[in-house]
Amino acid sequence: MTNHHNKQKNKPYPSYKDPGVEWLGKIPKHWEVKRLKFISEISTGERDTEDKMQNGSYPFFVRSQTIERINSWSFNGEAVLTAGDGVGVAKVFHYVNGKFDFHQRVYKFSNFKYLNGKFFFYYIKELFKEEVIKLSAKSTVDSLRLPMVSNFIFCIPKKKEQKQIVDFLDKETSRIDSLTERIKKSIELLKEYRSALITSAVTGKIDVRESQEEITNVVQIQRSKKEASPLFKKTVLGAEIVAQLKDTPHFGRTKFMKTIYLCEAHLQIPLKGTYKREAAGPLDNSIYKMEGIMKRNKWFEVIKTGSMYKYKPLENLNNYKPYFDKYWGDHTEKLNQFLSLAKKFTTEQSEIVDTIYAVWNDFLMEGKTPSDNEIVNEVKNNWHKSKKRFSAEKLKKAIQWMKEQNLIPQGYGQKTKK
Repeated sequence: MTNHHNKQKNKPYPSYKDPGVEWLGKIPKHWEVKRLKFISEISTGERDTEDKMQNGSYPFFVRSQTIERINSWSFNGEAVLTAGDGVGVAKVFHYVNGKFDFHQRVYKFSNFKYLNGKFFFYYIKELFKEEVIKLSAKSTVDSLRLPMVSNFIFCIPKKKEQKQIVDFLDKETSRIDSLTERIKKSIELLKEYRSALITSAVTGKIDVRESQEEITNVVQIQRSKKEASPLFKKTVLGAEIVAQLKDTPHFGRTKFMKTIYLCEAHLQIPLKGTYKREAAGPLDNSIYKMEGIMKRNKWFEVIKTGSMYKYKPLENLNNYKPYFDKYWGDHTEKLNQFLSLAKKFTTEQSEIVDTIYAVWNDFLMEGKTPSDNEIVNEVKNNWHKSKKRFSAEKLKKAIQWMKEQNLIPQGYGQKTKK
């Protein structure tokens, strides 16, 4: 039934034609074909890798998947970039819409004619490699020459159809990426099961003379005792944050939530939060469940002090630490560095920084590189009415401070929801 449904949903076009391009095969009858040089301007940058700046204001595209930073920009608009030589040839592609600079051996495609920029990105990213290898008569390509690039063939659907294809691919690739992450987690669980099975067998915890079903049941029970839910793991990280910040003057529930958000978005600690655009900044409602877990385990409890909700240590305060070492020990150094900075935030400063970060990060996940004015406008007009109380000047100063502190988003995590 599922296969039948997919076939119906992704049905072919009514009629096709042969465009005379062997590797392309037949295409829908109403589509056209054009060479790249007729649908896009092609140029290379003027910068070298040595020009990168750690806390630069703009994205700097070099010959790898890593996006560096720089304080200059040479183009402002929609573009697709790819490495002109090195290991990234025909493998590394970037879609960007905003101000950026790029390496002297990076090709920039821009000012698209006939084609939607995002459609161009999807097409060239998937089809360019095979054609380039075919033209080079080698299994790998050392560098791209302009004739090789400019004569690459594109299919050209109607503009409306291009948008439909892009919307479809954005949705489906996101779904597939999500499934991929779930599969990776399943593989990790199977590895844990394998390890538990071996350990149980060689240490005499199971009698291999028993039936296979009985053995499996024993190992599954032992394995289930070792596993923890994502919410419990997040709560353990939260307990470490509370332990380090609880005695600072401005730390309470609001600042706690903002710190959790930045741990995921900035430190890239995988917490799988769902963040809403609320008055005080990004809000993940799981914070209330986390507080319940901390209280049940007698680590901390929430108490109201004046207008603030703060955290009171309980008798089993130190019992979360073995869990922290187990689940998050690899993140200790970067977490400590970040929390030393977070200690200095007032509640309002935490709100401003988190909101700016979330807005900026959302732009990046949409493939856009926003200007300071665009970030300010989004904060004041598209987040929550309470944000209008912040002046544009105050928000711009905060953006500059974030750049100086290297609190610069990379487009990691989940987009905030309204």
